[in-house]
Amino acid sequence: MNCKKIFIFLFLLFSFSFTFAENINKDIKTNTGSIILDDEKIESQDSNGIEFFRSKQLEIIDSIYENNTMGFLRQIDRARDRVNSLSSDLNAIVNDFENLEGRRKVITKRYSMIKTSMTNTIRSMKESEKSMSKRLNEINRQTKILGELETKISYLHKDLKVNKENLKRYTNVLYRINNDFYGKGSNIDDIKLLVNSENIANSLSGEEVIQSIALKMNDLMYLISEQEKKYLSYAKNILFIRDNNKIQVRKYQNELKNYEQQKIYLKKLFEYIKEDKDNVDSELNNLFNEKQTIENKIKTINNNILKADMESDSEFHFSELFKNPERENVGNFFSWPVNDVSGISAFFDDPRYKRKFGADHLAVDLVVEQGSEVYAPANGIVYHVVNNDGPGLNWMILVHKYGYVSVYLHMSKIVVNQGDYVKRGEIIGLSGGKPGTRGAGLLSTGPHLHFEILQNGSHVDPINYLDLSIVRNKNMLPPIYRRKYLTDSLARNTDMNNIKKITGNTVEERRLNYLRANGIGEFSQLSLWENASKNINVDIDLGICIAASESGLGKNLTTPFNVGNVGNNDRGDRVGYDNAQQGARVIYLTLSNKYLGEHTQITELSRFGNKDGTIYASSDYNWQNNVTRCLSSIKGYWIPEDYSFRKYTGNSDLAFTSY
Repeated sequence: MNCKKIFIFLFLLFSFSFTFAENINKDIKTNTGSIILDDEKIESQDSNGIEFFRSKQLEIIDSIYENNTMGFLRQIDRARDRVNSLSSDLNAIVNDFENLEGRRKVITKRYSMIKTSMTNTIRSMKESEKSMSKRLNEINRQTKILGELETKISYLHKDLKVNKENLKRYTNVLYRINNDFYGKGSNIDDIKLLVNSENIANSLSGEEVIQSIALKMNDLMYLISEQEKKYLSYAKNILFIRDNNKIQVRKYQNELKNYEQQKIYLKKLFEYIKEDKDNVDSELNNLFNEKQTIENKIKTINNNILKADMESDSEFHFSELFKNPERENVGNFFSWPVNDVSGISAFFDDPRYKRKFGADHLAVDLVVEQGSEVYAPANGIVYHVVNNDGPGLNWMILVHKYGYVSVYLHMSKIVVNQGDYVKRGEIIGLSGGKPGTRGAGLLSTGPHLHFEILQNGSHVDPINYLDLSIVRNKNMLPPIYRRKYLTDSLARNTDMNNIKKITGNTVEERRLNYLRANGIGEFSQLSLWENASKNINVDIDLGICIAASESGLGKNLTTPFNVGNVGNNDRGDRVGYDNAQQGARVIYLTLSNKYLGEHTQITELSRFGNKDGTIYASSDYNWQNNVTRCLSSIKGYWIPEDYSFRKYTGNSDLAFTSY
């Protein structure tokens, strides 16, 4: 190779390297202004690196010009080594820059997610502010009405007292007259008349007075009767408004707790923005452990499950799962994991979801109130749990028979541990999803439960395994599910078209109206049922409906205050209780005793669904039918026979405890 060719080769190498370096420099400049990195510092460092490369190239060219041909030949090896060395330096610079760019893209994606999450949280907080303000106004309005009613009932009480005193006086006058002149048989007694002979004329003319007093007494008794009716009406309204106010205050307190969580969440996100350093990566891992990462984890876990010998003992005790009875693998194998589903915001493989989030949705999103109980939809083993106090995504996996695996996302609280065996209908946690609250994750837009099912390693549509007859509005179902809805509805034992509907927009309002319409005396008061069910993990409405089915909420009592017929039997043995609250509370205590305490679904409480085990009612159908109809009227949707009636009684404060 002659000098001319060598020179051309080095010149081309230099030109290529210079152009490449210029392009890198240009890329750096076009990416300035990010909130993520100190770009001026990066650009300065990268520019110095490129200048260093340029100067080294010029040194090589200068050395070529300074030497003669023979000298150049002697320097060829050294020049090649230096070019190779400089190429390595350049590659190192390019790699460093690409790493920075890679980090920039990751962080930019993170901040995009953070921004979305913050937007959702702020929007949710503004809605909460409006809701809390509206609720406080309603509490204030009802409190004023309560004050007016209490004033009216106070005046009415005074009037009643005066009228009853007058009636008592009139009664005493008549009694004295009757005692002074009349004997047995309502005839004038001659001896009494003789004793009072000095005033015979006046006494006999007193007949008109007696008639007048009797008429006044009659009017007074009618007035007292009307006043007592009005008094009872006022008293009932006062109790109703007080109960309703109590409900509104509780809801306000729950909204306030969520609001406080959201404030803490926003503060933490701001800290992440300010502290964009390597040492926060470990904290961010859980926060950004969103659906794609979880999908990968589910696949890994599922593969491990498929490889394992599930019937043999292991750390997960799968043998317990297989030794316990379970439904046959036909039809609607799973129970609903949540009650009172108000809607389904995303279906399996929903194209709307994919357009919005750019990913497949291999689940159903069940819209339920924040903090609703989540139940095991079948017997299972808790295989995986993520239950952090920070703002990350909380989720869990259950393993069931027949190769089924179920997954739950956006849990505000998980109350079971990895390795636990859970029964169908047992509480496994509380739902979440409200932006900025515990366990909701980064991209949740509202309260809901993400529920997915896999069988033998493949995702399947959960809707195909659930009873669709309980869906409130069939019109919310896509056409592909309408046939299943009809089939499930026809398979129900209850005639759902013949259920009496109770007015009210919420279950609390319907509960109040149901008690008001059907209860007798104290059994119509919500406070009695709240106190009766206090600290017992049984749905308050189940106790009310048992009392309605057994005794018409006090209308058909066979023994004092025994509205649930607890202890009564066909032989005629009867058990009475000292007061109404004791009679109501014994229902809840019985459902939690050592015989019935393991039951989780109403189908297990009668011979309808429990042919051989311990039961509450001996009826094989009527009791079950009456209870489910009553529950449906209060809950506002068609209650399934396997309705899960247990409630969470632990610490309901879901605020973050640490980060």
